[in-house]
Amino acid sequence: MPRIVSRLPHHVKRQVRRVRGKTKDKGLYARCQIVLLFDRRADNGTVKLDEAFLGQLYELVDGSPREHGFPRPTWTRELLCRVMFRRTGWQVHPGTTP
Repeated sequence: MPRIVSRLPHHVKRQVRRVRGKTKDKGLYARCQIVLLFDRRADNGTVKLDEAFLGQLYELVDGSPREHGFPRPTWTRELLCRVMFRRTGWQVHPGTTP
């Protein structure tokens, strides 16, 4: 897989940090952050969304929240996370997408 994050020379990073610190433009600030971003999720622990977890999630979505004691007829991400935690013991943030 090709690298998305390229390595910048130290003097370039220093200059981008300086621009980020002085700007009042939120868009420019965000772009500076993106340029300086280094994603360290490779060592972020065990993978939670494996095939077994996703299989249980798809099975759960085929049913109704009422089958699990909730009064509403449709799923919310929060309810899915709560029921999946009961089933698997894995705590997953509602914003996590497979």
